[in-house]
Amino acid sequence: MALVSNTELKALLDIENDNAALTIIASYVQSLFESFLCRYLEEDTYKETFFYAGYQLPLYGPVKKIKTVYVNGIETSGYQLGPDCLFVYNAKNNDVVTVSYVGGYAEVPGVIKKAAIDQCIHEFKRRDNPDVVSVKTANTTMTYANEAGGLLESVKKMIQPYRNYAVIGI
Repeated sequence: MALVSNTELKALLDIENDNAALTIIASYVQSLFESFLCRYLEEDTYKETFFYAGYQLPLYGPVKKIKTVYVNGIETSGYQLGPDCLFVYNAKNNDVVTVSYVGGYAEVPGVIKKAAIDQCIHEFKRRDNPDVVSVKTANTTMTYANEAGGLLESVKKMIQPYRNYAVIGI
């Protein structure tokens, strides 16, 4: 499941072709979102491995179901799922903990989808010259270098409530 489909983008941009460009842009935007949110967006089975450091293990989630937890290669049932994290009771510092779980969204929240569409449209419109932005006013046009590879501030504000702070460490 893609966060934003080519069909949706073509309809919004009123274009017929550019499938390759749209696919790349949509994939890039999904990667930006997952990185910023510290969350997996697609529902799937994920596996994460940690060196235990004595407290909680931050999972990328959102976590639907823990499948298995291994401490130093031995399966354990001594764990509890917290909000975006896992507490493992029988692990000691520097133990290797491997967690397999079902995570991500079965259906991405509408605000994330809307923000992704906004970001994709922005990326499509500047695809031929991604490092330059022109701003037109009544009397002049200003052109300046833009940081490539970032989310729009308006998009960040929209998706901020979905950010996974367990992973970020705040």
